[in-house]
Amino acid sequence: MTTWFGKKAWRGVIFGGVVGLGIGGVAGFGLGVYFLPILTAGPSPDYRLYLTLQFVDAGAAFMAIKSAARQIGPIETFENFALDLPPGLDLDDYQVVVIWCEAFQQFITAAKLEN
Repeated sequence: MTTWFGKKAWRGVIFGGVVGLGIGGVAGFGLGVYFLPILTAGPSPDYRLYLTLQFVDAGAAFMAIKSAARQIGPIETFENFALDLPPGLDLDDYQVVVIWCEAFQQFITAAKLEN
């Protein structure tokens, strides 16, 4: 025979378990939403900076002149990047800077250089 105290104690245990599972489930879901894209992300796009003699605004146009373009180096961030120019490079010899994704063979953007 259970006493009133025993019934009340079990209610507390059950209530605490339900609340704990609820809080744990919400916290676990939130952490999963945050970490899943980080854990399942593929390799970052392989952006490269090129100097060219003529302006291009599409991938096919860049592929046509890529062999004559001068690759400066990889871009490892999506904002506020700086690359050192190779020794002996005269920037006045080039008209355009192009950002190209090597991994996906995709044109990203281009801009004319001002001398």
